[in-house]
Order: sequence, then C-alpha cells, then structure tokens
Amino acid sequence: MKCSAQTSINADLPSPIIESGNFADPADGTLYASVLESPLAVSIPIWPNPAPAGCKDVVTLEWAEVTGSGVGAYVELAQMTFNGPVENFPDTVLYIPVAEALEEDGRYQLRYRIDTYIDTELESAYISIVCDSAPPYKYKVPSSFHLPAKQITIPFFEANDDVFVCVIPDYPDCQRGDVIAYFWRTATRTVEIGRIPVPDDRKVIYTRAQIEAAGNGEFYAEYRLYDKAGNQSQISSSEPINVSMAPRKLTAVKVSSAVGSSSFGSLKIDLVVDGVTINVPADADVYDGEIIRIQWASPQAFNSITIDEPDPSSPLVYKVPMRNVAAHMVSSLADGASFIPVYYEILDGRSLEVLATSSVYGLALTDILATNYPTVQCSHVSGNILSLSSVPVSGTEVSIGVWPFMADDQYINFKLVGLGQDGKNLEVVFFEHKVTAEEVADKKVNATVAKADIEKFKVGVNLYFEGEVTFNNKGYWYKFRPLRANLTN
Repeated sequence: MKCSAQTSINADLPSPIIESGNFADPADGTLYASVLESPLAVSIPIWPNPAPAGCKDVVTLEWAEVTGSGVGAYVELAQMTFNGPVENFPDTVLYIPVAEALEEDGRYQLRYRIDTYIDTELESAYISIVCDSAPPYKYKVPSSFHLPAKQITIPFFEANDDVFVCVIPDYPDCQRGDVIAYFWRTATRTVEIGRIPVPDDRKVIYTRAQIEAAGNGEFYAEYRLYDKAGNQSQISSSEPINVSMAPRKLTAVKVSSAVGSSSFGSLKIDLVVDGVTINVPADADVYDGEIIRIQWASPQAFNSITIDEPDPSSPLVYKVPMRNVAAHMVSSLADGASFIPVYYEILDGRSLEVLATSSVYGLALTDILATNYPTVQCSHVSGNILSLSSVPVSGTEVSIGVWPFMADDQYINFKLVGLGQDGKNLEVVFFEHKVTAEEVADKKVNATVAKADIEKFKVGVNLYFEGEVTFNNKGYWYKFRPLRANLTN
C-alpha cells in the first residue's frame, strides 16, 4: 500500500508518493528517523502527454519548509530528464538525498514540477512530511526521576498502596507519541520494568512486587525516552534508592510420609498410592491476593510439574499426580544427583510475577522394588518350556501386565537373552514401544516375537524373555521380572 499526506487543492498533477512503510505516523507525515539516513525513494506518477520522440520532459523534485510564518521557498532536491518517446511509462522513482538536503528538522511540503517539451510548467499537489532526527532531550542526559522517597521499606508500601510512583521531569521537546522505557538498576544489573507511552501526568509506577523481587540494597530508577520517529535519548541520570525490607519467612515444604529433616527427606515410592502430598507451612508469609505455586523437581527435568491449585482439603495442601512421580526415582536422576528439589513460589495475583521463593526441600524417592514389577509372559511357554515345534512361523505373543505408575509417556522394550547357535551369549531386542493410553486402560502391552528370532538361540538350554521400562524418556531403564524357558525342538 502507498500512502501520502495532505495535498494542495489547485494543482495540475497528483502528489508524489512515498511508501507507507517509511512513515512513523502517516496521519501527520512523520518519517522514521532511520529513513533520513539514506536517500529516500519518491515515486512520480506518469504525467499527461509525455514527450514524443525527439523531445524531452524534465522532472524536478523540490520541497519547502513550513514554519510558523508560512511556507518558505521551494528548494530543488533531485531532477531527471526523460527523452521521448515515453509510452506505457511506469511510475518514475527519484531519490531525495535527505542527509545532505536536511538543514533543520521540521515540516516540509514535497512536490514535483515538470517542464514539458512544449515549454509548459506543471506543478503537482504536495504532500506534507515531517523530518525529526533529534532524540528527546536533544543530545543531553535526561534529568533523573522526581522520586517519592529515597528509602523504601514495608511501611512505605503499606502507606502508598504498594506502589513507588516516579515522575518524569518536564522536558521542552516533549511531544505526543513519546514513549518511556523505565528500569530498575543495581551496580551490576539493569532490568527493564516496562515500556509505555509517556503519560499526560508523566507518572511512572513501580509496583511493590517488582521492587521486592529485586531484593534489598541500593538501586536506581532510570529511564530512556523514544519519540515516534524512533529517536532515543540517553539513559537518564539517577539518584540512589535504599531498599530495606524484612525478608519473608518461607520455610521449606513438608512431604507426607517422607522421613528425614526439615530440609531433606526420603520417601518410599511403594507408599505412594494416590500421588505425593505436599504441605506448605502454616507460618509461611503469604498475603491476601497472592498465589502459591509448587515446583516439583527441577523445571528442566522430564515430568517436572508446577501446581497452583491446592487440594480441596486445605489451601496449604497440594497433590503431585501419579504420572509425575516415577520419573524422579533415585536411579533415574541425573548423574551425581541424589534427590529432587521441591519448593514453592509466591506469585502476585494480578501480574503473576514471582515475588519470592521458599527454601528448597530435597526429596529422595526410592526405586520401585524389583519384586513389584510384573513378569514377562509368552503365550507358548508352558511349565517353563518353549517348544519350537509349537511356535508358528508368524511367531508367538509376548506380553507384560500392569506395573506401578504405568502411564502413556513411558517406553518399554522386550528382548530374548541366552546362548546363540554358536554357544556365545546372544541378545535380540525385538520390541521397543511407547505405551499408549489404550494399553494403560487395558493394563497390558502385547508384542510378537518372530519364530526366526527364537531360532537364533541354542536348543536345550535356558532362554530368557526380558523386558524393561523407562519412566524418564529413556534416561534410565528398569527391568521387569524375566521369564525363563528351556528351549526345545
């Protein structure tokens, strides 16, 4: 789409055209500051009766500055000569050397003039453009915020509706469309808190949640201004603000049935029958309107979970679902880890910002007892004997029944283990599979092992049907109880 600003009325030709993407504000013709750094393309529509063969038309692009006292003299910007004939002529593009031509920021009327081959001068309607290359405050450092206080305490917030309101000092080149980005800085770190249009009252609000999240110490409230053309000021000056607020008391959670200390415990996973119950201490400093969010295991861990809905029994009791438990048994943890972290965060009820984090409770989940896993089954094994003659060419069914914490985000495999025909140890994996929701509902997984795979093993000795399951996306495999069968002809 092409866009032009206001045009004059008594003109012979349509106005020149500047692509709409060059305008920061098409309504008043303000160009982006970045556009002024290189030649600006201007399209000239084909004019009536262009020059025939042997003749020429001359197109001149020009502008005039508009000031409080009126429109100044037009100044030539670019010129192009067209030798006839010109048939089916497309739009002509001329380029304004803005960086060289612009002596002063301001509003300009841009038009073009055609000196035709019959010595007639045609003038176009104009478009109004605004060139603005200077940042707010020009090139000076903006003055520091007007601060409501230079020390922030809990009583300050209680007396001021939990907000710290700073005021942008008045500045001479303030204009509608200016934007402010405001920051909260320490000696080593700067955090952008927000970016908003400069308010009419020039007030900028830091919330208690934002300030509390940064902790205690010496801080600086700073800002940067942007005008609608895209120019940006320097970072403002600032004054030190001392934040001294008593820390919240957020002691570690308790895990039902776990044994240990206040910060570490061990839980026998065989005691988990309906998820793991997490208890937030009754003396935790949580205020009205805030949200408690439980973090179960490291956020990057497979099957970790955050829980912000308490159990119906109590607002301080949270339940970890069964499907999020088994992935965190001790053998499944990353190398060197012996427990998972369990903690809670306090969130602002409106913005959902994290205001504070509790101490961490380290929980070690024991592995499922080997005797609690089911045994692999084979439909053609009878009395621990597998007769090859009874197995059809298509193979035999191998299956496993329900195991603890069975879910559809787990993988299993089946394999044959024994002595090969050459008398050497042989292992044949014939099935690897992601458990489906239907199999969970059926409490069983079926597979088929081909007769040809069984025939790879030596007759007259034991053959083992083995299986494994992984609860943490193939990070660690737990063994099902194997089925032993003597292989016969």
